[in-house]
Amino acid sequence: MIDSSLAEPTMQSQTPSSTLNTQIEDPVVITMPQTSSSSLQHSFGTTAPLLPNTTVTTSLGHADITATIQTVTHPVSSSPPISFRELNFFRIALLIFRRVPIAVRTFFDSKHPPLDLISDLALNKPKLLAIKKERVISTQQWNILYPSSGYVTSRQFDVTTLILLLRYMTSVPAPVTGFDKLPSQSDNSVGADLARMKYYRNIVAHSKNAKLSEMEFNDYWADIENAIGRLGGNEQLLEARALKTLQFE
Repeated sequence: MIDSSLAEPTMQSQTPSSTLNTQIEDPVVITMPQTSSSSLQHSFGTTAPLLPNTTVTTSLGHADITATIQTVTHPVSSSPPISFRELNFFRIALLIFRRVPIAVRTFFDSKHPPLDLISDLALNKPKLLAIKKERVISTQQWNILYPSSGYVTSRQFDVTTLILLLRYMTSVPAPVTGFDKLPSQSDNSVGADLARMKYYRNIVAHSKNAKLSEMEFNDYWADIENAIGRLGGNEQLLEARALKTLQFE
């Protein structure tokens, strides 16, 4: 909701001035919500209440401006309350963008410990260079993996990069349905869980209405939460469950 006390008045000059440092003879009419007079008092540097049809003169910039205050009583429009379908979408988005990266990174670090990461990247550089030439890895991702200077950690990698590295450095087998489709619920392999993360992330990132029905929400949540537990362990599973009942004000 917009605080009407912060609404900016609109100014329309009835007779534009051709030069600065000149008294504007015709007043500037300022239309404002009734509750925003305090904002205008501050703008005009006065402590006196600005009532309807009050005339004040002040210096703004280099020009002296005389203004007549016209108070209107129409309310400031407010945003509609968030719907349950929108709240469902927001919770899923939180789960995907807050918990999924940590779970995937936890699994990645178990296969490529932080102390071994630079040597692992060096060892796999020819393989990764080959898929870079095929534009599977972007130049931006490559520069993060192999910077000209500085230290590399998995915390610098987003989920997309982590999944790519797990596929090509760790040789995680693809699920039966591939990495670009939602796997069957019976497939609990690492490759299937990575495909799930990618699939639901894309749904959220490319959603056109940012809404989920109760059935969609429950199905998505169960699938993602279970994958988080398998990849990230019990601690990450508990963190994910806590998000489901998080209260928003």
